[in-house]
Amino acid sequence: MNARGAKGVWWVIPLVMLFTLSCSVCGVNLPFGNVEPTWPAPQPTTPPLPTQPPLPTQPPPPTQPPPSPTRPSPPPGGEGILFQDDFEDPNSGWDVGDYEGGGVGYRDGYYYVLATKPGLTIWGAAFQSFTDVVIDVEATQAVAPPNNNNDYGVVCRLQPDGNGYYFVISGDGYYAIYRAVEGEFEALVDFTPSDVIRQGNATNHIRAVCEGTHLALIVNGELLAEAEDATFSEGDIGLTATTYEDEPTEVHFDNLVVRAPRGRPPQPGGGVLLQDDFSDPNSGWEVGEYDDGRVGYGDGYYYVVATNEDYLMWGVAYQNFTDVVIEVDATQVTAPANNNNSYGVMCRVQSNGDGYLLRISGDGYYAIHRVQNDEFTPLVDWTMSDVIQQGNATNHIRAVCDGTRLALIVNGKLLAEAEDATFAEGDIGLAATTYESEPTEVHFDNLVVTAP
Repeated sequence: MNARGAKGVWWVIPLVMLFTLSCSVCGVNLPFGNVEPTWPAPQPTTPPLPTQPPLPTQPPPPTQPPPSPTRPSPPPGGEGILFQDDFEDPNSGWDVGDYEGGGVGYRDGYYYVLATKPGLTIWGAAFQSFTDVVIDVEATQAVAPPNNNNDYGVVCRLQPDGNGYYFVISGDGYYAIYRAVEGEFEALVDFTPSDVIRQGNATNHIRAVCEGTHLALIVNGELLAEAEDATFSEGDIGLTATTYEDEPTEVHFDNLVVRAPRGRPPQPGGGVLLQDDFSDPNSGWEVGEYDDGRVGYGDGYYYVVATNEDYLMWGVAYQNFTDVVIEVDATQVTAPANNNNSYGVMCRVQSNGDGYLLRISGDGYYAIHRVQNDEFTPLVDWTMSDVIQQGNATNHIRAVCDGTRLALIVNGKLLAEAEDATFAEGDIGLAATTYESEPTEVHFDNLVVTAP
């Protein structure tokens, strides 16, 4: 029976946050190449996140540009597609958020990065991990200072703190490659003008190559810069923008494709392991009625109903996985008047119901718990977030179980991460709990399980 008693381990969701998780989009001070030496980029008055101050400002570039790249032709674009996004789906998993120094998110079929504070860089991450990649994207400057004093582009091997390799161009026709590491930005290729770059509010095709120690920036089909560096070997990808004036810069990114460099096999990961739209009631998920609730197929969805206060109800897929990324649309349809409940997904579920539980609540909280021997241990305790759609609404939940890393992403925003090595493999499940005498019913749909 898939019902688990509280046994003193469940409690009402707290009224205050126990802690907040730092977002993965933050401000970083980057230098800019076409600023006059007597006018360095202004400093922001406050960092974008209280827990992470901006990186120190670099000095203005020299008046003489560095030597031109020595390789005569751009590297190949690659064959095996590792990742692609046309940003039509606002739940495809990228950073979404409004911050003190700007914002990132989806809008009308593109991904935008808005930078509002001078000298403060904003980026959005894809929540992926790669080693060698070729990144292609169309970047359209939509808003900029009158003098186009800004920069925008892509990031490869992006680390959670914003370190990595930055490939940028500017609205007034400059390009550069920078390495950000340990709070410092170093120009691998400093800002240099080029007639290849379309200036002002225009679209430029940017290609960034990160292959071994080789880095290259190709704009509108022409190789502009190359460098060698071995600091970072893997990481996320990102899209970035900075303004260097009081006026904001907004850039729209579209038609992003990430490939393996030619001659290298595609990296593992990303393959679909299981998907279910629950239109087939015989697709294999658990069906049953229990003392504390029920699970089963509805009209093209999978439902979990929790009727007994403080008891967890879950249904499993009767599969076995190790490392997975689970995505599902979860719709609360019935809940207590105060929305005091929880629902979400489970990974590495054992036959007795132990495993990892990644959940949100109808009143806007999230948490990650380890379930073991009837004990629920908070790896990330209940914390409130306005990213969660409250009440009878639909939330897109992504749960990552990759090695010892656990992550919860809701509506495209990373909310929680934890490390735990208790369970290495197991089933997946869909779960719900009510914490009041009134029941909670949640409908799950469009489930996709992929390899990280």
